[in-house]
Amino acid sequence: MPDGTIIFTAPTGHTYTTETHGGMLFPALRQSTGELNVSPTVAVAETDRALMMPRRKQTREQDRRDRILQERRQRTELIAEEERQRQAWLAANYEPPPF
Repeated sequence: MPDGTIIFTAPTGHTYTTETHGGMLFPALRQSTGELNVSPTVAVAETDRALMMPRRKQTREQDRRDRILQERRQRTELIAEEERQRQAWLAANYEPPPF
């Protein structure tokens, strides 16, 4: 609108109106911008958009199962390595009691 009021219409049909208060604080903003000859345009949605998306090679359940198994394998290897280091330390440092 010429006074700077903007009217927004949402896709749901609700209408929102702004009020211009800047002219009270800044007199230079009171100038009219003139009539705008703008017609609303609606963007055309691409119908082939889904074709660009990559396909899953496995289901989410299979991915989750594989991740859990991999983590369990890594943890088992870590525990085994810690046990080997403990046994090596015991072999090098352990002395049975003197009695």
